[in-house]
Amino acid sequence: MLEVRLLFEIELREDDKRILERVKETLDCGNIYYLNYERYKNWRPHYKYKVSNIKDISTKIIPFFQKYPLQAKKKHSFEKFCKVAKLILAKRHLTNNGIEKIRDLVRDSLDAGNPHVQWEEQRFLIPITARQGSKVGSYRIPLLG
Repeated sequence: MLEVRLLFEIELREDDKRILERVKETLDCGNIYYLNYERYKNWRPHYKYKVSNIKDISTKIIPFFQKYPLQAKKKHSFEKFCKVAKLILAKRHLTNNGIEKIRDLVRDSLDAGNPHVQWEEQRFLIPITARQGSKVGSYRIPLLG
């Protein structure tokens, strides 16, 4: 079974949690998670603000950034994010043709074809997660950072 999800995420250092709380209050959706990966030597604890509900993405996140547009290359990534959202809302992500269209949109945004690109602290992501048997792939498009 193939699964496609659209996510909006912002990750900040632990001491910037209040910023994420303000973002959550402003957008009136999503959740904040504490992340502490002790297994990584130089990894500092941080918080992640995450919105995964497609209704919240389409009625709150997208309208916010349409009202307050992103600049430069992030603007183009946001346009792709909106296209993927429209495909998901139209249930096209449930068809092979729709999945290929989403993959093409995402593929065009990857750095050097690496499906697990690490971005800066603030980001707007489109993890497109494909699950087929035991294989999982995730593609990210950065919009903030």
